[in-house]
Amino acid sequence: MASRKRIEDLNAYVRDWEVALATISKIRDRLLQDKARGLTLVDENGIDVLQDRINETDAAVREHQKILIRMTSLRDRAVNGENV
Repeated sequence: MASRKRIEDLNAYVRDWEVALATISKIRDRLLQDKARGLTLVDENGIDVLQDRINETDAAVREHQKILIRMTSLRDRAVNGENV
């Protein structure tokens, strides 16, 4: 059985990842809105890199989602008596 401290730590960790996911999701959404409005993001060579930034941010969102799922699972297992 997980200790109360461990469960509290896992709850805090889940909340932190929820905040991180919400933040990176907002950034991705903003980049997508910018693209839809026809804006560009030009690098020092004059190349539009907006789609690259969207792709990178989308990958980060997916990674944050995976981590949040794992942390939520750990927390739920701890709450249900597993020693995780």
